[in-house]
Amino acid sequence: MSSSPLMKPVHCLPFFKDKADYTAYKEATPDAMPKFKFRSAMTEDFKNNLMAEIAPLLD
Repeated sequence: MSSSPLMKPVHCLPFFKDKADYTAYKEATPDAMPKFKFRSAMTEDFKNNLMAEIAPLLD
């Protein structure tokens, strides 16, 4: 892995958490999860999917 700050999810997560629109998600989703679960799911998705997809681009 690169030493790029983008490779450290901990540094990027506050940005994504601030940009996540829970209110819009809740209004658009009939069985919306609680906000704390929404943020946890978003964090896991970021770590497991987005970081895996962009890692090759950062090398």
